[in-house]
Amino acid sequence: YRSPTGVEADVEVHVKFTPGENLDPAAGQVKVNVGDKNTAACAAGPAAQFDCVFTVPRDLKTQNALEGVKAVILDVADGAGNAAIVNAGTVTFDFTAPVLTLTVQPGGRPVRLGETVTVSVVSNEPLDQAGIALDSGSLTLSSPSISGTNYTWTYTVKDTDDKPFNLSATAKDAAGNAAAVAATGS
Repeated sequence: YRSPTGVEADVEVHVKFTPGENLDPAAGQVKVNVGDKNTAACAAGPAAQFDCVFTVPRDLKTQNALEGVKAVILDVADGAGNAAIVNAGTVTFDFTAPVLTLTVQPGGRPVRLGETVTVSVVSNEPLDQAGIALDSGSLTLSSPSISGTNYTWTYTVKDTDDKPFNLSATAKDAAGNAAAVAATGS
């Protein structure tokens, strides 16, 4: 069993395995639990490989109960009643968007010609491969310096910068949950 990095609503989690002997899911011999939820359907495929499907619900109450790392447990029994319970690993459910914090330094006052402005965006969790996308309007910021979940850009004020500027940042976590944050500078 391979655990995805995160799962969102309406996604099917497939638990696939091949037992050492013939089992009959119709006779109740195969059950798979994801967290405390029983999968809806297990079917034997080619070469006696089972594919058990758990569909992540859209119901927010159920999603909140599922949030986090959940055990995947196989509960099987053969025709003679010999039973086995096997821990097949874990799956991580993530329905929560990352929290982004955007700061501009110096802050709280107009910046001066030649002064360096530092823009930082920090996420409370790891992000997908794209990282943080910063929209700085007409300002051409440096490439970001990245340390963990902290992204930092700099900009040196020019004589043509005579109006307030707007900044916004967007990002997604590994499960695809999106977040956005904005700030206005001067």
